[in-house]
Amino acid sequence: MAQMMPIEGAYSLLKNLQTLNDKAIKAVASAGLRKEAQETAKVVKADIPSRYKDARKAIGWRFSKGKKAWTGHIFAKAGTGVGFRKGTKRRAAAFATKDRNGRKGVGIGVPNIHWFYTGTDHRFTGTKRKGKHKKGNKTRVFTGGAVRYTGKMRPIFTPVAASAAKNRSRLKAAFYQGAKRKFDTETAQLRVKA
Repeated sequence: MAQMMPIEGAYSLLKNLQTLNDKAIKAVASAGLRKEAQETAKVVKADIPSRYKDARKAIGWRFSKGKKAWTGHIFAKAGTGVGFRKGTKRRAAAFATKDRNGRKGVGIGVPNIHWFYTGTDHRFTGTKRKGKHKKGNKTRVFTGGAVRYTGKMRPIFTPVAASAAKNRSRLKAAFYQGAKRKFDTETAQLRVKA
């Protein structure tokens, strides 16, 4: 676990936020969240063993604004398969690699990287799950393809939450850096208007 350290200037930044309007405050907070999410993706990637370096392409982050009941709120998320929009080159690059060099399997990418974090039950080819993918639903049907046992997989990678927890001070510092940069921009604009 990383040692918690006070972030220099954080208190004064919070105090000075009171001089900004609500729109500017939200912009500052958004910049901080974006920077922290980016840094979270980096520490999660760093915890993936080097022999699985292709898996790092499936770690991402995104920022979003709340809708409906959450209108007015902002959110940031980082982790497996996060931030990959359909139809983008970034998403395509993060899918399982096709070049296996003669090795069995489909590679690691957005569709299956969660296997390496949670592990799997016993797996077979030639069948698929019937009905919704919800907990407890193990009903399977045959697809017509060859039925072959492909094994059971144990968790291999450090959990995302654990990677974030041991780098908490680094992530807080990233939030501060992002927020401070935006705060300086906002206050500079106020000085120009004045």
